Amino acid sequence: MFVGDENCLFRAVSLACYGSEEYHDTLRQLAATEMLQHPQWYDAEHVDSRHPLRNEPDILLPQYEEACCEVSWSGQAVGVTAVLASSAVIDYPIHTFWPPLKWLSYPGTTVTAVYRFHTSSTRYVVNYGVRPKTWRGPH
Repeated sequence: MFVGDENCLFRAVSLACYGSEEYHDTLRQLAATEMLQHPQWYDAEHVDSRHPLRNEPDILLPQYEEACCEVSWSGQAVGVTAVLASSAVIDYPIHTFWPPLKWLSYPGTTVTAVYRFHTSSTRYVVNYGVRPKTWRGPH
């Protein structure tokens, strides 16, 4: 079970990648660095924006500065932009699902299960796919 400290995204990624939640702070800081070094991918208002969700009308994206602040502080809840940055850090897709699902299996893909966790707020529940056993971590 995840600790209810608003680090749930990074704890889930750490658990999926390393079998332990202990690297959540490192993964959070790597995601913050990723966002700061590549604003075109995380700032939907950037003149050369390549944010993959910038044209999705049903997704409310935070301002870039707000998203950078959220991901930079341990214990701060994060949103979909941090999911994208975390995926870039580990160089592997992170699957999120709504409504919440207990467990999934995708025949023919590398997603074999989904860890379910709740944020301590009631804003959302996110599920993250588990890495294949052959994955060796970030480069």
